[in-house]
Amino acid sequence: MTAFEETPRRPRAQDVAALIGLLAVLERQVWASDSESDDIPHWVDRLARRLARDGLLPVDSGTQELRQTLGNLNQRLRYVLGEYDDPQTMP
Repeated sequence: MTAFEETPRRPRAQDVAALIGLLAVLERQVWASDSESDDIPHWVDRLARRLARDGLLPVDSGTQELRQTLGNLNQRLRYVLGEYDDPQTMP
């Protein structure tokens, strides 16, 4: 069963591609915010809380776990676009 068969409403490929790009930008920004100072920007904390609320990130996770979660979500969206035949073969 493909990812599209699992979803009753298929997203547009352009929308998924845009989300992949957005996740990549967010991941880079989290990297930058983590390396610039000990103060984590408020938006990073809000993003982590949102992902935790959606069950994608454990509560009380650090920026490393947040970056990994964003990267994993990005890869799952790439699977939706058909860049991987099987989610088990994703990097």
